[in-house]
Amino acid sequence: MNKKHKRILSLLLCIAMLFTILPTTAIAADATETVGVSTKEALSAALGTGGSGNVVLESDILDITNQLTVGRNVTLDLNGHHMKIFITAGKENGIKIANNVILTIMDSSNPSTGKLEIGTNIKGGYNGYGAGINTTDGTLIIESGTVISNGEVSATGIGGGTGAEGTAGNIIINGGTVIANYIGDSMFLHHNTVTINGGTVKSLFISTPVNSAGEALSLVKLTIPGQPNQFVTAANIGGIDYGIESISTDDDGLLYLWLPASIDGKLITVTVNDIDYGVTYQRPYNGGGVEQTMESAVTSISIENEPIKLTYIEGEALDLTGLKVILNRSDNSSEEVAFHEFISNGIVTTPANGEAVSVSGSAVTITCTLYNKSVSQPIMVIPLDATISPTSISYDLNASDDISTAITRNANSTITDVVYGSVSLPTEAYAVSGNALTIKSSYINGLGVSEGDVLPFIISFDMGKPVTLNVNIVNSYTPSSNALLSHLTVNGNPINEFDPNITEYQMTLPSGTRSVLVGAVSEDPHATVTITKPQSLPGDAIVSVTAEDGITTKNYTIHLTIFQSNVSSGGAGGSTETTSNTPSKETKSIFKSNLPTIGKAYIKAKKGADNSATAVISKKIVANTMAKAQTESVKQGKAEDGISILLSISRPAGTDSLSVVLSQDILTQLTTIEVSTLEIECDLYRLCLDLEAIKEIQKQSTGDITIHIEPVTGLTGDAKTMIGKRPVYNITISYVKKGKTVHITSLGKGNATLSIPYTPGKKENVSHLFGVYVDKSGKATRIESSAYDTNSGSIMFDSNHFSVYGVGYSTPKEKYTDISTHWAKESIDYVAGRGLIDGTTTTTFSPNMAISRGTLVTALGRMAGVDVSKYKTDLFTDVEADQYYAPYMEWAYKNSIISEVSSGKGAPDQAVTREEVALILSNYAKATGYTLPVIREAISFADADLTGSTYKEAVTSMQQAGIVMSRSDSRFSSRSNATRGEVAAMLHRYIKLSIDPATAQGWVVNDAGQRLYYKDGIMVSNSWLEINEKWYYFKTDGSLAVSTKVDGYEVDENGVRRTKENE
Repeated sequence: MNKKHKRILSLLLCIAMLFTILPTTAIAADATETVGVSTKEALSAALGTGGSGNVVLESDILDITNQLTVGRNVTLDLNGHHMKIFITAGKENGIKIANNVILTIMDSSNPSTGKLEIGTNIKGGYNGYGAGINTTDGTLIIESGTVISNGEVSATGIGGGTGAEGTAGNIIINGGTVIANYIGDSMFLHHNTVTINGGTVKSLFISTPVNSAGEALSLVKLTIPGQPNQFVTAANIGGIDYGIESISTDDDGLLYLWLPASIDGKLITVTVNDIDYGVTYQRPYNGGGVEQTMESAVTSISIENEPIKLTYIEGEALDLTGLKVILNRSDNSSEEVAFHEFISNGIVTTPANGEAVSVSGSAVTITCTLYNKSVSQPIMVIPLDATISPTSISYDLNASDDISTAITRNANSTITDVVYGSVSLPTEAYAVSGNALTIKSSYINGLGVSEGDVLPFIISFDMGKPVTLNVNIVNSYTPSSNALLSHLTVNGNPINEFDPNITEYQMTLPSGTRSVLVGAVSEDPHATVTITKPQSLPGDAIVSVTAEDGITTKNYTIHLTIFQSNVSSGGAGGSTETTSNTPSKETKSIFKSNLPTIGKAYIKAKKGADNSATAVISKKIVANTMAKAQTESVKQGKAEDGISILLSISRPAGTDSLSVVLSQDILTQLTTIEVSTLEIECDLYRLCLDLEAIKEIQKQSTGDITIHIEPVTGLTGDAKTMIGKRPVYNITISYVKKGKTVHITSLGKGNATLSIPYTPGKKENVSHLFGVYVDKSGKATRIESSAYDTNSGSIMFDSNHFSVYGVGYSTPKEKYTDISTHWAKESIDYVAGRGLIDGTTTTTFSPNMAISRGTLVTALGRMAGVDVSKYKTDLFTDVEADQYYAPYMEWAYKNSIISEVSSGKGAPDQAVTREEVALILSNYAKATGYTLPVIREAISFADADLTGSTYKEAVTSMQQAGIVMSRSDSRFSSRSNATRGEVAAMLHRYIKLSIDPATAQGWVVNDAGQRLYYKDGIMVSNSWLEINEKWYYFKTDGSLAVSTKVDGYEVDENGVRRTKENE
């Protein structure tokens, strides 16, 4: 260390020692001190000269009559106490602040109760005295507390208050309640700079006050209703920084705020007694102040009444007519505001009324702009479906190119799928470029299509319905006209000396031959060969050949005869039947019913609490199912018959109830495409809703609908007697509105078909099972039109409302002794049990007796529920008025069900032939508005030529509906009398058909008591068929083979094939 550095270090050490030995009072002269005062003398001394200090009142000081002079920077804390100054003599002020001195007034008490009150009665004018607080060239800052300044203003130029008389001085108000009452002149001289950053200030000013940002301020008097002399605990003054410490309303509930023009139109909110109040600031434009009344703030908005219109098509104008909301306020009051009052109440909607709605908007947002409170009103916007052009296009197999169609997307943004034949096209099979869809020729060629085919491509989008592009396969190739055969065989054996140019042949078959297989091969592989077998043997087989050109045809006829008997004793005690195992080249018969094509979707329900299960159906599942059904309907040539949707739901183990949830979007899908029915099936029930029912549910509901089924227990009275321990369920359809569940109980003009599975007890007669309806009071009603279907194992009935339904049973009252072995016993029990046909005596039904016209029309009238009181005229001369059938004869005639037999005669006792029954039943269907379904393939009865021309159409329609059937040997016996047992069976079939057309499928019994089986509308014949893991053989006439031997197999008395010993 050098000498220079040593000298500097020694100097620093000396200075340090000097400060160490100085008295502490010497260095504390300028330090901030805190002094508590409780007398005016102590207060006066504390405000005097010296360093900065804090002066805290420790008690009220109310006796100050001389001027207090502030000679140093002081913070005066009122500390919740009252300080009062009143000057009446001398050239003094209440408080005088020395030059360049700062006096800060505050109140640390909470809530603030500190008050400084100053009054003078000195006429000083501009002579430096007479002011409440004279700032001179000093500064007054008010942070909190209440400051009241009253003064004698005559010639003083002050008038009392927080102002100052002098050539300069600053007044800064950051908070608190400041009141200046005076007479004459204003409280602040123009030499003062007045800054207001907060507080409530009741005063006038010579010069305009400003805030710390230099903005000129204007007075706003805010009235807070019902809140006089109350503190403001929170506030938002238009988003600016404004002090609210210790501000309170006056006796009239007023606040005096000084605000800049920059917050004009902005929200002012204050909180008083935990209640929020608000108002939009409106600055004065005339230089003066403005008075505004605050209202309790809006805390939320709720919907009182929804708009009348809730569903829109994309692009429609929004119509909010009928909308009403409730404004909920902070003081627990509320106010209803109708739509036409929205503008005057500062309420806006997004989108605006009259604005076009878009698919992306699923709700209208309703906003109270002043308080930025909103609520949403859901609406449904149905997208405009995408379209394509062209919708049909040709594809030439001889000159194949890619095919394209232009897309108008509307609300749809993307193509989600392209489907052909229920299979989605791979991505490489098509391309989307801009608004064009191109399907590659390589894909079409790989389908193995031929000229005349129509390929429906179903194009799906992210919104709206799918569209169909039909590709018509054409071929510029000239087709062949060759319609000749190259080979013709019978039961695998070539026809001797076959010549393609010879079209008739004779062939004798061995005796006992019951079926025949004809094989034929065309010379041109592109020709079509159709083989028509004989209805029975002997008979003619026809082979029809249509050339590739579709014009040239040739028919070959084989006359088949039987040579000798070949019947031997069978192992089961019956006969032996032989069929050929040679592959057949026969063209498969294709039957088209007039029923809708069914699209089926499988859904797994999810297990919830309390043994419940729920299946939420997605819009995509329904859309895909509809698209597949539409594709299949086009493929089958049945597009005009429409489609139905079947949702098959599996229920998790351990659950006993099921809820199926469908959205409004799904209902819109179903009604827009106009499905015939929506069916829901599970192990508990099967429900089928027709289109009118779906529309009614959509009309009544808002939001998702829930179809719920749950078991019912605790039945009493008649309900318990009828149902017993059989299944009974409460079935409901509901939706939620405003948080409450609303049930849909009526379907209006719609109809629902309900099937409840049930296995009859060992001693129960299925014809005496019926559906039961139980109302809310527990009263049970038998559903007369219900029926048990043995094929599905369910009780079925129609209804147009929902409630509690179950399976009932009544012990048979009729003890007919002559039907126990009759083939129609089940049907007889049914019609007799429902009072449609009475017995001939109390113990006999006489099933083989011819039925009379009177008995038939009585049964139909009872089935239709005719009011007999309306039919009392003597219409027929041969019908006595007291006969049971009299009103029904009149009803049937007036409704064109029957006609006169001869002039004025109804012939009630005349027997009815089978063809007449067919016509009467057909007329009955027309009279009651029932459209007979075409559900079975039309057959040509062996004696069809005996049916009168008047009856042919009726016989065909009733046969295809499954109501009338053949007797033995495929004969209809048109002109034979219909027996009472046959008519009982026909009525039973009719009723079940009207509930569910599916009852005409599966196992049936013809009018000879023979069992047959219908599959997809076609009678199974001349073949084996596996049903429920058992094999059965059906003969050429469709009847079930029993107690015989077929193809080496033993067939038992029930028609079931026994397994061979070596199998």
